[in-house]
Amino acid sequence: MYWESPALKELARAQNVQPLTNVQVLFGTWPGDEDYGSEEAVCDLRQAASANDLHGRVLTKAE
Repeated sequence: MYWESPALKELARAQNVQPLTNVQVLFGTWPGDEDYGSEEAVCDLRQAASANDLHGRVLTKAE
């Protein structure tokens, strides 16, 4: 019937899609996110918090 989708195997066969044998062929195929430095800032804050044992306090500029 027209509202039924083909099974995944049927769809792959119709499109002549083969299983992926080497995952490394996918590396570098999608551009990465732009680095705005936010991840590094979070890591720095976590390291500072663990080094200073801040117990969940948030540093302000005055500190």
